Amino acid sequence: MMTVIGISGKIGVGKDYVAQWLAGSLRANFPQRPVLLLAFADMLKLVCLMNDPTIEYEHVFGEKTPASRLALQNTGTEYRERVGRDVWIRLLMYTMRMHADRNHIGTFIVTDVRFREEAEALKEIDALLIRVEAPDRNWTRLLANAKGDESRAIEFSKHASEVGLDDYAGFALTIDNWVGAAPLDEAAILAALNK
Repeated sequence: MMTVIGISGKIGVGKDYVAQWLAGSLRANFPQRPVLLLAFADMLKLVCLMNDPTIEYEHVFGEKTPASRLALQNTGTEYRERVGRDVWIRLLMYTMRMHADRNHIGTFIVTDVRFREEAEALKEIDALLIRVEAPDRNWTRLLANAKGDESRAIEFSKHASEVGLDDYAGFALTIDNWVGAAPLDEAAILAALNK
Protein backbone atom coordinates (compact mmCIF):
# COMPACT_ATOMS: atom_id res chain seq x y z
CA MET A 1 0.00 0.00 0.00
CA MET A 2 1.27 3.44 -0.97
CA THR A 3 0.92 6.54 1.13
CA VAL A 4 0.92 9.70 -0.96
CA ILE A 5 1.16 13.25 0.33
CA GLY A 6 0.70 16.20 -2.01
CA ILE A 7 2.16 19.59 -1.14
CA SER A 8 0.51 22.65 -2.69
CA GLY A 9 1.30 26.34 -2.54
CA LYS A 10 2.35 29.35 -4.52
CA ILE A 11 5.88 30.01 -5.72
CA GLY A 12 8.42 30.58 -2.96
CA VAL A 13 6.22 29.56 -0.01
CA GLY A 14 8.49 26.69 1.00
CA LYS A 15 6.86 23.61 -0.53
CA ASP A 16 10.23 21.90 -0.89
CA TYR A 17 11.24 22.90 2.65
CA VAL A 18 8.01 21.44 4.06
CA ALA A 19 8.44 18.29 1.94
CA GLN A 20 12.03 17.78 3.13
CA TRP A 21 11.02 18.37 6.76
CA LEU A 22 8.08 15.99 6.42
CA ALA A 23 10.27 13.32 4.77
CA GLY A 24 12.74 13.56 7.66
CA SER A 25 9.95 13.26 10.20
CA LEU A 26 8.41 10.25 8.44
CA ARG A 27 11.81 8.54 8.14
CA ALA A 28 12.40 9.06 11.85
CA ASN A 29 8.93 7.85 12.88
CA PHE A 30 8.59 5.03 10.33
CA PRO A 31 12.14 3.89 9.47
CA GLN A 32 10.85 0.68 7.88
CA ARG A 33 8.84 2.69 5.32
CA PRO A 34 11.04 4.36 2.64
CA VAL A 35 10.04 7.87 1.52
CA LEU A 36 10.59 9.33 -1.95
CA LEU A 37 10.06 12.93 -3.02
CA LEU A 38 8.75 13.49 -6.55
CA ALA A 39 7.21 16.35 -8.51
CA PHE A 40 4.89 16.58 -11.46
CA ALA A 41 7.52 18.87 -12.99
CA ASP A 42 10.20 16.16 -12.66
CA MET A 43 8.58 14.27 -15.51
CA LEU A 44 8.49 17.37 -17.71
CA LYS A 45 12.11 18.20 -16.89
CA LEU A 46 13.33 14.72 -17.78
CA VAL A 47 11.48 14.72 -21.10
CA CYS A 48 12.84 18.19 -21.85
CA LEU A 49 16.40 16.99 -21.22
CA MET A 50 15.84 13.98 -23.47
CA ASN A 51 14.40 16.12 -26.28
CA ASP A 52 17.01 18.88 -26.22
CA PRO A 53 20.62 17.80 -25.65
CA THR A 54 21.74 21.45 -25.55
CA ILE A 55 19.89 21.99 -22.26
CA GLU A 56 21.92 21.12 -19.16
CA TYR A 57 20.58 19.25 -16.14
CA GLU A 58 21.46 22.14 -13.80
CA HIS A 59 19.37 24.50 -15.92
CA VAL A 60 16.15 22.53 -15.52
CA PHE A 61 16.57 21.06 -12.02
CA GLY A 62 18.44 24.10 -10.69
CA GLU A 63 18.62 27.75 -11.68
CA LYS A 64 16.79 28.12 -14.97
CA THR A 65 18.13 30.10 -17.91
CA PRO A 66 15.87 31.90 -20.40
CA ALA A 67 16.59 29.07 -22.89
CA SER A 68 15.80 26.27 -20.43
CA ARG A 69 12.64 28.03 -19.20
CA LEU A 70 11.43 28.39 -22.80
CA ALA A 71 12.31 24.74 -23.55
CA LEU A 72 10.32 23.62 -20.49
CA GLN A 73 7.31 25.72 -21.49
CA ASN A 74 7.41 24.48 -25.08
CA THR A 75 7.88 20.84 -24.06
CA GLY A 76 5.07 21.04 -21.52
CA THR A 77 2.66 22.57 -24.01
CA GLU A 78 3.66 20.25 -26.86
CA TYR A 79 3.18 17.07 -24.83
CA ARG A 80 -0.11 18.25 -23.30
CA GLU A 81 -1.44 18.92 -26.82
CA ARG A 82 0.00 15.77 -28.41
CA VAL A 83 -0.42 13.18 -25.63
CA GLY A 84 -3.19 14.67 -23.49
CA ARG A 85 -3.77 17.25 -20.77
CA ASP A 86 -3.06 14.64 -18.12
CA VAL A 87 0.29 13.48 -19.55
CA TRP A 88 2.37 14.70 -16.58
CA ILE A 89 -0.15 13.29 -14.09
CA ARG A 90 -0.05 9.86 -15.75
CA LEU A 91 3.75 9.87 -15.88
CA LEU A 92 3.96 10.69 -12.17
CA MET A 93 1.42 7.99 -11.29
CA TYR A 94 3.36 5.38 -13.30
CA THR A 95 6.61 6.53 -11.70
CA MET A 96 5.18 6.12 -8.21
CA ARG A 97 3.82 2.69 -9.06
CA MET A 98 7.17 1.62 -10.53
CA HIS A 99 9.06 2.73 -7.40
CA ALA A 100 6.50 1.09 -5.11
CA ASP A 101 6.78 -2.21 -7.01
CA ARG A 102 10.48 -2.23 -7.80
CA ASN A 103 12.02 -0.38 -4.85
CA HIS A 104 9.37 -1.01 -2.17
CA ILE A 105 8.85 2.70 -1.58
CA GLY A 106 5.93 3.07 0.81
CA THR A 107 5.50 6.82 0.98
CA PHE A 108 5.64 9.43 -1.76
CA ILE A 109 5.65 13.18 -1.23
CA VAL A 110 4.64 15.14 -4.33
CA THR A 111 6.15 18.57 -3.91
CA ASP A 112 4.41 20.67 -6.56
CA VAL A 113 0.63 20.27 -6.67
CA ARG A 114 -0.36 23.46 -8.54
CA PHE A 115 -3.45 22.60 -10.61
CA ARG A 116 -6.92 21.27 -9.78
CA GLU A 117 -6.53 18.20 -12.03
CA GLU A 118 -3.31 17.30 -10.18
CA ALA A 119 -5.01 17.64 -6.79
CA GLU A 120 -8.01 15.61 -7.95
CA ALA A 121 -5.79 12.85 -9.40
CA LEU A 122 -4.00 12.57 -6.06
CA LYS A 123 -7.28 12.60 -4.14
CA GLU A 124 -8.46 9.66 -6.29
CA ILE A 125 -5.62 7.58 -4.81
CA ASP A 126 -6.42 8.81 -1.27
CA ALA A 127 -3.50 11.21 -1.01
CA LEU A 128 -3.26 13.61 1.90
CA LEU A 129 -3.19 17.13 0.46
CA ILE A 130 -1.40 19.87 2.37
CA ARG A 131 -1.50 23.57 1.48
CA VAL A 132 1.49 25.74 2.40
CA GLU A 133 0.75 29.44 2.92
CA ALA A 134 3.39 32.18 3.15
CA PRO A 135 2.24 35.41 1.48
CA ASP A 136 5.40 37.28 2.48
CA ARG A 137 7.72 34.65 1.01
CA ASN A 138 5.53 34.37 -2.11
CA TRP A 139 5.70 38.13 -2.75
CA THR A 140 9.46 38.16 -2.20
CA ARG A 141 9.94 35.39 -4.79
CA LEU A 142 7.54 37.02 -7.26
CA LEU A 143 9.46 40.30 -6.97
CA ALA A 144 12.78 38.51 -7.43
CA ASN A 145 11.50 36.73 -10.54
CA ALA A 146 10.22 40.07 -11.85
CA LYS A 147 13.61 41.67 -11.11
CA GLY A 148 11.97 44.16 -8.74
CA ASP A 149 9.23 45.27 -11.14
CA GLU A 150 6.05 45.24 -9.03
CA SER A 151 3.68 45.32 -12.02
CA ARG A 152 5.39 42.26 -13.51
CA ALA A 153 5.29 40.55 -10.09
CA ILE A 154 1.54 41.17 -9.93
CA GLU A 155 1.20 39.78 -13.46
CA PHE A 156 3.20 36.67 -12.46
CA SER A 157 0.98 36.26 -9.39
CA LYS A 158 -2.07 35.81 -11.64
CA HIS A 159 -0.59 32.89 -13.60
CA ALA A 160 -2.76 29.74 -13.61
CA SER A 161 -0.12 27.83 -11.63
CA GLU A 162 -0.33 30.48 -8.90
CA VAL A 163 -4.10 30.75 -8.56
CA GLY A 164 -5.32 27.33 -9.72
CA LEU A 165 -5.94 26.02 -6.20
CA ASP A 166 -6.79 29.25 -4.37
CA ASP A 167 -10.39 28.17 -3.78
CA TYR A 168 -9.78 24.42 -3.59
CA ALA A 169 -11.51 22.84 -0.57
CA GLY A 170 -9.81 19.44 -0.62
CA PHE A 171 -6.80 20.18 1.57
CA ALA A 172 -6.58 18.11 4.75
CA LEU A 173 -4.55 20.80 6.47
CA THR A 174 -2.83 24.12 5.90
CA ILE A 175 0.67 24.94 7.09
CA ASP A 176 1.54 28.57 7.77
CA ASN A 177 5.15 29.01 6.68
CA TRP A 178 5.38 32.78 6.71
CA VAL A 179 8.29 34.46 8.44
CA GLY A 180 7.69 34.21 12.19
CA ALA A 181 5.07 31.44 11.96
CA ALA A 182 4.92 28.74 14.59
CA PRO A 183 7.14 25.70 13.93
CA LEU A 184 5.71 22.89 11.84
CA ASP A 185 3.38 20.69 13.90
CA GLU A 186 4.62 17.13 13.48
CA ALA A 187 1.82 15.66 15.60
CA ALA A 188 -0.94 17.30 13.54
CA ILE A 189 0.55 16.07 10.28
CA LEU A 190 1.05 12.52 11.56
CA ALA A 191 -2.52 12.51 12.89
CA ALA A 192 -3.84 13.64 9.50
CA LEU A 193 -1.90 10.81 7.84
CA ASN A 194 -3.45 8.24 10.15
CA LYS A 195 -7.07 9.23 9.38
